Amino acid sequence: MCHERIGWFLMKFKEFKNNRGQALVEFLLIFPIVILLIMVMIDVGMIVFHRNQLETEIGEVVAMIQKDQPLQEIESSFLEKDIVFFYHIDENLIKIQLTKDLYFITPGLSKFLPSTVTLERNLGYES
Repeated sequence: MCHERIGWFLMKFKEFKNNRGQALVEFLLIFPIVILLIMVMIDVGMIVFHRNQLETEIGEVVAMIQKDQPLQEIESSFLEKDIVFFYHIDENLIKIQLTKDLYFITPGLSKFLPSTVTLERNLGYES
């Protein structure tokens, strides 16, 4: 009779076993990976955002050049922005380059991705 009670108690104990400690360990193992993935997604989103920003800016530069605005004036408009403006004039070609530095929040991501976004456009013109 006593053995039956002990056996019944052990069966019930196995059914109501506490699994919270195991869940905590699993959570602590997965949490840093999830945080790292979120940081990578934020950084990739910022790269896409800055690239689109440079696309918009280079479109504005092209519009300014087509309106015959001086290149020195266009260059001075980029001084207050965090964008580097470079141009080179050949015979019938203007090469425009916009560069923006990126700052990543994910540790070690700069080893895999470039830390600058650069866009170039070549415009033909008649002198």
